[in-house]
Amino acid sequence: MLKSYVQELEALSTLKKFCYVKSFSGGLIYVDIPAEGSPAVGDHLCLYDPAGKAIAAEVVGFTADNLVLAPLSPLGSVSNRTPVQIKTHTSMLERSMLDPEPLLSRVVDGLGEAIDGLGNIHFDARKRSILLDDSQPLQRQAITEPFQTGIRAIDSLLTVGKGQRMGIFSGSGVGKSTLLAALAENSQSDINIIALIGERSREIKEFAEIKLSAESRAKTIIVASAASDQPIKKIRAAYTALGYAKYFCSQGKDVLFLADSFTRLAHAKRELGIALGEPPVARGYPPSALVLLSELVEKTGPARSGSITAFCNILVEGDDFDEPVSDSMRGILDGHIMLSRKIAESGQYPAIDMSASISRLMPDIVSTEHLEAALKLKNLIHSYRENEELITIGAYTKGLNHVSDEAIRLKPLWQAFLQQNLLSGQKISFKDSLQSLFSLNDNIK
Repeated sequence: MLKSYVQELEALSTLKKFCYVKSFSGGLIYVDIPAEGSPAVGDHLCLYDPAGKAIAAEVVGFTADNLVLAPLSPLGSVSNRTPVQIKTHTSMLERSMLDPEPLLSRVVDGLGEAIDGLGNIHFDARKRSILLDDSQPLQRQAITEPFQTGIRAIDSLLTVGKGQRMGIFSGSGVGKSTLLAALAENSQSDINIIALIGERSREIKEFAEIKLSAESRAKTIIVASAASDQPIKKIRAAYTALGYAKYFCSQGKDVLFLADSFTRLAHAKRELGIALGEPPVARGYPPSALVLLSELVEKTGPARSGSITAFCNILVEGDDFDEPVSDSMRGILDGHIMLSRKIAESGQYPAIDMSASISRLMPDIVSTEHLEAALKLKNLIHSYRENEELITIGAYTKGLNHVSDEAIRLKPLWQAFLQQNLLSGQKISFKDSLQSLFSLNDNIK
């Protein structure tokens, strides 16, 4: 008879089970493996400092004798023999999340907690979102319909489809974040999910309060993890944001998922992986860092109902587009938008290098007339870029190449076509972008 009562008492949440900290190294905490009810990778535990303050941590690995924890917040006065409370298992990858609809227009951290100072968020605990799983490849719908971004250079020359995954590549200070904000402001989406990973606190505030209008904020959830956050919390922010995107996609919504940046996410995973003893095989990146990028990208795309169209910022270190993160992401994504420092310095924004950018699905989602007009204009721009140095110093001889001659003659027209004031909220419809493309092509001899 006593056994049944003991089992009931152990099931009560008020009964706390503890183990203890054994050591701390490389940002990771090693604790005793409890005799029973051992947590799994992805579960959450609580450490308690001498003042009784709880510090959340996540299980990221284990050895024969120890659980390995990554703290989700800065450590206080944690020392040897600090008690660790075993909480309910909530796997990061498979946990059910509360219905995120109350989060619209709010800014939350990687744990789904409000950080915008607008008060607590009240959920309906009876409503649960879908699990953060992947659709089977053959269950996904084909991408056949264009996704309107409101940015003329993209809609006309790099047309994106609903459910397509695009990368925005550039070095620092070339306009990636501004372009991302313009996509959130101008695109034709039902819901925006924005993941700001490893961003400076100032930029998070600017993005949330300045770069988005009230209309856009009403359909947007921002999941932010500051540069000062622990690596595991940055990774959690990406998973949490994708969980919200998957939920709205399951409701039949066309979701725009924006991430800034996947490079800082890879840095966080690199820091965690190396601390766990993984070999840094690709210029300092362990295998798990690059696998994480592929895993997250595959959670976006078209579904049986709804879609998640993704734009992922990739900060190219040292303007080296062949470094591991850039190279890996180009192979995963359905296209890439390359931003050029040289074009940005000339005053053209968005500073898209059309010669190096491509939308792999554009031929499948636009008319033959649209595709031919886009290729014709891109060829013109490419010819100019190839001869730009000769043209600048006056060494180009007119008449040697007809396409280059036309590119020089029409430069003011195609430059004006590519230019768009993203900070002013200038929104251009897909129809108007296409009309401008055809009009410009009419001038090409």
